[in-house]
Amino acid sequence: MPEETSLEREEVTPLSEQDSEINSANECGVAYKAPDGGWGWVVVFSSFFIHVLMDGFTFSYGVIAAELALDEAMGVSRQLNGWTSSVLTGIKLGGSPLVSLVSRRFGDRPVTMVGACVAASGLALSYFAVKPWVLLISIGVITGIGTSLMYLPSMVIVGLYFDKRRSTAMGIAFGGSGLGMFALGPLMEYLMDVYSWRGALLVLAGIMLNGVVFASLMRPLPKRPRAATEAASSASAENKSSSDHLSRLKTLLSDRNFQLFLLSQLVFDFGFDTPFLYAPDRARKAGHSGLLAALLISIMGASNVAGRFGFGFVLDRLARCKCAVDKTAMQGVTMLGAGLAALGAVLSESYVVMVAHGVAYGLFIGGFISVTPAVCAHLLGPENLSYSYGVTLLCQSVGVVLGPPLTGAIFDATRSFDASYLTAAAFMLIGSFIAMPLPWLVKQQRATAEAATAAKATAAAAAAAVDGGVPLIDSTLVELNTSA
Repeated sequence: MPEETSLEREEVTPLSEQDSEINSANECGVAYKAPDGGWGWVVVFSSFFIHVLMDGFTFSYGVIAAELALDEAMGVSRQLNGWTSSVLTGIKLGGSPLVSLVSRRFGDRPVTMVGACVAASGLALSYFAVKPWVLLISIGVITGIGTSLMYLPSMVIVGLYFDKRRSTAMGIAFGGSGLGMFALGPLMEYLMDVYSWRGALLVLAGIMLNGVVFASLMRPLPKRPRAATEAASSASAENKSSSDHLSRLKTLLSDRNFQLFLLSQLVFDFGFDTPFLYAPDRARKAGHSGLLAALLISIMGASNVAGRFGFGFVLDRLARCKCAVDKTAMQGVTMLGAGLAALGAVLSESYVVMVAHGVAYGLFIGGFISVTPAVCAHLLGPENLSYSYGVTLLCQSVGVVLGPPLTGAIFDATRSFDASYLTAAAFMLIGSFIAMPLPWLVKQQRATAEAATAAKATAAAAAAAVDGGVPLIDSTLVELNTSA
C-alpha cells in the first residue's frame, strides 16, 4: 500500500457534508461560524459587483484590442495585444498566493479597496500612452496588480460566509463577471465611438473606483468564542512566520490528485483567453460591424452568467440529495464542453455561428470558473481553500500569460484566426483529458484513507479492551455459546 500523505491521514469530509463551523485558515488559526445567510448575502452582492468591474474589463478587453489593432498611429500588433491581455489576466491570477498572505495580514476588505484604486490608476495612466509598450505596463501590469488584489479576497470572504450553500453563493458572486462582460463590451464600443479609446479608458477608470464602495461592504466575520485551551493555542499560533505558510503549502502540494488537477488547469488555460480576446477582432475581420463584434462579448457574458448560476446550483442540489457525482467530474464536463465550443468556432465566419459559439463557450466557461473553488475545497478541504485556490490561480496564470501571445503570433504568421482557435481548442481538450481520471483517483484516495482510519480505530479499541482487562472473545464462540 502506498505511503499515506498527511491529507490521507486526515479524513476529508465532502464539502456538502461539512458543518457550518469552519476554520478561516488565517495565520492565527481563528475559527469562524459560517452563517449561510444574513449579512453573507450583502457580501455576495458586494463580490458580485466587484466581479462586474474587474472581470467585465478583463474579459471585454478584446473590444479595445480590436480598436487598437486598427490604430495605425499606435502600431499595436495582435501579438502585443495578446501580451497585454495575458499579463493583465496572468497577474490577476498569478498574484493570488501573495495576495492570500497580504489579505490574511490586513484583511479582505482593505486589500480589495486598495486593489480598486490601483486598477483605476492603471486605466487612467493609459490615457497618456504614446507607445504600444506603455499599455503593456499601465493596463497589463498596474491594472493587473489592482485586479489581483480585488479578485481573491472577494472570493474567499464569500466562502467563509457560506457552507451548505457555498457553491450557490460563489456561483452568484462569480456571475458578476458575466454581467460585466454583457454590459461593458457594448459600453466600451460606445465610449470609443464618442471619446476614442483613450477617453474610454479614462471613463472606465472612474467606473473601476466604484470597487472601493462595494469592498467597504465586505464586513469580516466575528470570531467564534473558544475554550481557554483553544484560546491559548490560537495566541501561540499568532507568531507563525512565512515559513509556516510555506510548509503548509508544501504539504498540500504533496497530494498527487491535487498535482494532477493543477496540471489540467495549467494546460487548459493556454486556450482559455483566446476566444474572449480575439472574438471581436475576428468578427471585424469577417466584415461585421464594430457593434456586432462587441455584442459577441455580451453574448458570452450572458451565457457565462447562466453557466455560473446553473452549474453552481446543480452542484449544490446533487450534494444535498447525496448523488454520487464528483465535483471533479462536473468540472471535467465544463472543460470538455469549452474545448469543443472553441473547436466549433472555425466552422464558419457567419455571425450566426459566432453567436452559437459565444453562447456555448460562455456557458461552459462560466461553469468551469464557478465549480473550480468547490473542487479545491473538495480535494483539500474548505479550511485550505485560500491556499489551494491561490495555487490553482497561479497555475492557471501561467497558461493565461503564455496562451494569448502564442495564438496572436500564430495569427500574425498565418493571417487567419482559425489556426489560433484550433490551437486554443487543442490545449483545452488536452486539459480536459488530463482531468478525466480525477473522479476515480479521488474515490480511491478517500477509500484508502477511510480504511486506514477504520484500521486505526479497531486497533485502538482492541488496545483499550486489553488494557481494561476485557478479553477479546471470538464472535463465533459467542454465537455458539448463545445457541447452546
